[in-house]
Amino acid sequence: MDNEKTNDDGATGKKADKALEYQIDQLKDSMGTISSELETIKLNIQKRKSENTTLKILFYTGLIVLLLGFLYTNSTLQRAQMASLESSIHTLQTLMKRELMSVEKNVYNQIDQLAINAENRTKSDLQVGLENMSLALSRLNPDDPKTAELVDQVKRHSMELGQAYAEHQKSLQSEPGDGESPDHFEKKIFGQN
Repeated sequence: MDNEKTNDDGATGKKADKALEYQIDQLKDSMGTISSELETIKLNIQKRKSENTTLKILFYTGLIVLLLGFLYTNSTLQRAQMASLESSIHTLQTLMKRELMSVEKNVYNQIDQLAINAENRTKSDLQVGLENMSLALSRLNPDDPKTAELVDQVKRHSMELGQAYAEHQKSLQSEPGDGESPDHFEKKIFGQN
């Protein structure tokens, strides 16, 4: 019996050893699988780290490129706006100069026209005034001989003044720059030498 027991114990021991060996083999296989999975995970983590680093580099590079592009575009637009503004200012200055020249020319033309009108009005006013004075004097019938003599003297002087003025105007029109002075005209009018 002891023999059988020993055989049974030996067979049971062998079975236990085999089961232990089998479990050890399974554990070794599991450990190998786990180790290879850990290596794969480690490689994936390193790969993702490098991908993340690459993505960060690309992100920051893109951000810098966008920022530089924005600054360049903004600068270019500002230069273009300044050039446009300068050309607009130049155009406005040119238009303003033309407008001022036109206004100046118009003012000078009006001044010339007013001078011509004033000259014509002065001539005609003097002649009209003398004619009106002569007409008024001819309607007077003074009773006093002294008054009649004064009226006749005023009529003569007004006629002489009108004739002297007409001669002066003719001489100015026919011979411009003949050297007659205003004093000469006064001497003719008042009969002084």
